[in-house]
Amino acid sequence: MKQNNYTEAFRKYESILFEEPTHAATHNSLGWIYKTQLDDFRKAESHFTAAIRSEPHYPHAYLNFAVLLMDLERYDELEALVQKALDVPAIEKSWLYHRLGLARELQLRFDEAVTYYEKAILMTLNDDKIKAYRPPAPRRGNLGRSCPYRSCHSSNQKMPDVFCSVFNVRMKPSSAVAFEY
Repeated sequence: MKQNNYTEAFRKYESILFEEPTHAATHNSLGWIYKTQLDDFRKAESHFTAAIRSEPHYPHAYLNFAVLLMDLERYDELEALVQKALDVPAIEKSWLYHRLGLARELQLRFDEAVTYYEKAILMTLNDDKIKAYRPPAPRRGNLGRSCPYRSCHSSNQKMPDVFCSVFNVRMKPSSAVAFEY
């Protein structure tokens, strides 16, 4: 698949599954092809769930399935999957928490989003990833007018200050570490 030869890869994966129907990595790879190359989300989901069922500690299927659920805006299922994935020893937990933060943000549940972003930052071992987990940078001009969450202000929905001030993520005062961007 490194040279974008998805048709050949697809055939090889199908033959592997014929020989070994519960091979988790193959199911995961087929799920990825169905999602990203063929836009067949139903079959992609089928392969991701088969991979997880076959080998519950195989992390890649959880990550790819989480992306699919996020794309389909199936946030409740995403949360259930992430909770299960957090028990997988080799999985990148910071990435999972970041996904939950994004889901909460898309649901306009900003306080919960910030909590998940904080967990993502605390769980990461890579400083470069912390930069990727921060909220989007403000646009030029008046921050209040350019705030992407401006519609929430007009609906009188309670907004956390961190999104409206300078798009910072700050840890709660009780935390030992504070991150500011």
